[in-house]
Amino acid sequence: MVTSIAFVFGTLIMIIIFSLTTWMNSTGGLVGCILGSLAVGSLIGYFVYRMIWLGVGVLGVVGGYFLGTLLYSLALALLGWSSLWAMVLITIVCSVIGGYLAFKFPQSITVISTSGIGSYAFMRGWSYFFHGYPSESQIIEDLKNSITPQFTWVFYVYIGIFIVCWAGSLWW
Repeated sequence: MVTSIAFVFGTLIMIIIFSLTTWMNSTGGLVGCILGSLAVGSLIGYFVYRMIWLGVGVLGVVGGYFLGTLLYSLALALLGWSSLWAMVLITIVCSVIGGYLAFKFPQSITVISTSGIGSYAFMRGWSYFFHGYPSESQIIEDLKNSITPQFTWVFYVYIGIFIVCWAGSLWW
């Protein structure tokens, strides 16, 4: 599972990096970028498989990142704390803590992180279809332009879905 997550994130990060260039404007460039991204993702997945402790650490960092974005979204919705630096600081602190805890308690953090990441991804997938919870990129863009993102009551429904899914997957 950790290897698969490393493969997917490695591939997606490379696609994001390639999309910042003009290389993906032609068909050949697009195919090359996709193949290059898959190759890099495969290498990252292989290294994580060979060095499982690294994979557990990455899992803790990614889980901490998702928890940090969720905590900041709650602070923004409940307190109106619209600060880009606060968002960055909270996600970095949660990522570092997640990585540290992953090395300290690898079995527990593996279970907690995988169920949390899956629950968060499930909830965010629904929010992209039905709206009511702005994407992280939209929140960042609004904060850069000194606009406070708007949250509706649906946001709290999504948070409830996340909590139920996370608790259910931990119990299961």
